[in-house]
Amino acid sequence: MISKAELKPCPFCGKQPIMRIGQPCAETNPYNYQRKIAFTIKCQECGCTNNKVYYLKINIDLDSENGYRIVLDEREEAINDWNRRTL
Repeated sequence: MISKAELKPCPFCGKQPIMRIGQPCAETNPYNYQRKIAFTIKCQECGCTNNKVYYLKINIDLDSENGYRIVLDEREEAINDWNRRTL
């Protein structure tokens, strides 16, 4: 589960970075639908990135009570990696 941690400003220009979502891909079978979303963190101003791709993977089960579950969530890892960056 994602914490309330926030992205620190870019260490190069001081502007706020964003999580930039890439092209999602889907995998299906008769019992569930899986959505895998790739994302990176990038500064909106200078374009600085840590050159790492992170993933959020969600299973949508057709016969479960909850309907979905997150099976891979690298958002917190991405935030921590970005926030540890130095000049």
